[in-house]
Amino acid sequence: MEYNIREHRHRFASWAAARAAQRGFTNTKNIIEAINSTDIRKTVETKSLWPKRKSDFERLHRQWCTQIISTLRKLGVKSSYGRAAKIVAIYFKIAIILSDNERSVFGKIIHPPVDRILLSSLNIKQNWTTLSEEKYFLVMKKLKEINGNKAFWEIECNWKPE
Repeated sequence: MEYNIREHRHRFASWAAARAAQRGFTNTKNIIEAINSTDIRKTVETKSLWPKRKSDFERLHRQWCTQIISTLRKLGVKSSYGRAAKIVAIYFKIAIILSDNERSVFGKIIHPPVDRILLSSLNIKQNWTTLSEEKYFLVMKKLKEINGNKAFWEIECNWKPE
């Protein structure tokens, strides 16, 4: 396999996603295996596959998170939708948002990583590590209302560690 910037970006995005979601959960290897069980990388590397509507992204998001949860279960790890969503969000934050695609339609609709710091700063009382799919999308709806018409990643201006 050729080692190029695409491979480098994928490895770093996978590692960062694993580290962000891993605390008290599982190991990096399991999370990277779960990421690799999806077509997330193919989506990132093929601009024609980038979702152009929020509804398309949310459909794909559900598929990616369901696959991550399923793969982790096969590895003996129980995962909530909230954890899987954080893995997806961190991966895309690096692979799309921080790779000069933040103003693309895809970049504007990608969900931000949800954690205690962001939720607390916005006075949303939820534990991201236990969010079900339904509660996750309710949190996304609240975040979108707060964010208005800005690119969704911009909600992270509220990420303020204590």
